[in-house]
Amino acid sequence: MALLVTAATPQELYAALPALQGGAVPEHKVLCVPHSPVLACLTGVGPVNAGIALGAALQDARVHAVCNVGLAGSFHLRRLPLRSLVLVTEEIFPEYGMNTGRSVHASALGFAQWQHEGKAIYDRLPLACALEQLALPAHLPRAASLTVAGVSASPARARALHKSYGAGLENMEGFAVALACAQRGKACMEIRCVSNKVGAQHAALRDFSGALAAMRAALPALFAACC
Repeated sequence: MALLVTAATPQELYAALPALQGGAVPEHKVLCVPHSPVLACLTGVGPVNAGIALGAALQDARVHAVCNVGLAGSFHLRRLPLRSLVLVTEEIFPEYGMNTGRSVHASALGFAQWQHEGKAIYDRLPLACALEQLALPAHLPRAASLTVAGVSASPARARALHKSYGAGLENMEGFAVALACAQRGKACMEIRCVSNKVGAQHAALRDFSGALAAMRAALPALFAACC
């Protein structure tokens, strides 16, 4: 039984699992990582790709838990600054439900995305705070994250999303990964590294290369110690 590490892009997956760099990494395939106790899957970008990828990957009997990693935007750089690693406590999908043009009501249609043991999942899904295989740093900040299909590129949208949901981060795959895991009864955790301020257009509020470097500095050792 193994931990599956997932990421949307090759750059993010290489930062977490550098042993994969230099080889072919096809999307939606479960890969053995050289000299590592974990498996890997490149999901592709966005919630649709992520859902398809995890639906296929979780059919692999070796997978018993998932750790989703990658970059994310921060709604508040003072609390979650550029290049900081963040443990995601809850995934939120703000695009599900009835959109009135002013807000989205997740339960207005009366159809949950999933139901389990009497509990309906509409647009929010709690995540495992940690997996027993991983010894996380005690100081790692925690926050809820929004999953969007289109990155928020305006301050107005960023303000509206934060007002409605109160999340700390924005990403493009997390809810889909978490929902696929929940439906298969697999534990799921998520670690994101802040690469930009949500909605910011100024270059000083973005540092994608620095965020990838921060992932490379912290995550490989975390997964190398996984047993």
